[in-house]
Amino acid sequence: MKNNSKSLVKLENVSVDFSISNSLFADGKKKLRVVDEVSLEIYKGKILGLVGESGSGKTTLGRASIRLIPTAAGKVFFNGIELEKLRKEELRIMRRQMQIVFQDPNSSLDPRMKIKDLIGNPLLVHRIAKNNELKDRTAKIMERVGLSPDEMHKYPHQFSGGQKQRISIARALILEPEYIVLDEPVSALDLSIQAQIINLVLDLRKELELTYLFISHDIGVVSHVSDRVAVMYFGRIMEIGENVFEDPKHPYTMMLIESLPGKKIKPVGKPPRGEPPRGEPPRGEPPRGEPPSIFESRSGCVFYSRCPIGDEECKKIVPQLKNGVACLKKNGC
Repeated sequence: MKNNSKSLVKLENVSVDFSISNSLFADGKKKLRVVDEVSLEIYKGKILGLVGESGSGKTTLGRASIRLIPTAAGKVFFNGIELEKLRKEELRIMRRQMQIVFQDPNSSLDPRMKIKDLIGNPLLVHRIAKNNELKDRTAKIMERVGLSPDEMHKYPHQFSGGQKQRISIARALILEPEYIVLDEPVSALDLSIQAQIINLVLDLRKELELTYLFISHDIGVVSHVSDRVAVMYFGRIMEIGENVFEDPKHPYTMMLIESLPGKKIKPVGKPPRGEPPRGEPPRGEPPRGEPPSIFESRSGCVFYSRCPIGDEECKKIVPQLKNGVACLKKNGC
């Protein structure tokens, strides 16, 4: 179904490589492909959830979408402007519209800086405000995320984990961006605090008309907050759409859902395991095996080694996204 929403962020065949050094390699260096030819759109005012196992490339893709790390191939567009073609000063101006909230506030907040500086310094860097105006804007955004302006002279270690993440959110909002990458924003928090932070970012999205890329390995959280969901595995998008969890098509998506407590969908491949021990919630069949090594050469479908319906054709042909699904057996890609 065609989406009539305006595309704010667009990725076309984006790939990201990391270079590593190791004496085992012939030349001492090797390039590892972490994101492999990913194409997707994030619509203005909407939330795209990006879900997948650890190591699937979610964080790398999020950072590439704001050009925090360089791409090896492909194009990234923001409001129709190709970021790779921008000169240094042009990109610096554009960065005001693109921000990120990192997973762990303990490592993303400099412990030697006061909160007023952590939140307000972006205004100085971009030469937007200083002195009393800077202080006033910092106090205002602190109040908006649930922090007291009276605490702006404190240091990060004087705050709880939830408060630190509110500080990170305030820092991202101070420049009034259009697009924010939320990289596992609640995974480092207690369950009781997670709901508060999720409700906060949802309220901010509605009030400020923000656009989010919400990255998480928690399917429940992603399904709750997202307008559309992309499922990522080993650097590639397996499935994307508005009803991914209600009506999953890709075997990997089905297995992710089946592995959750109490979730039952139509079996894929091998039948589900027997009844669980008394007192434990029923579980389906989790993804078999382990993801392939990042050092292995790739051919065919990256999910082939774990797929319950894959065959020799899948081992040779790389499936392309078709009708929101990248699977030879589902779409004949």
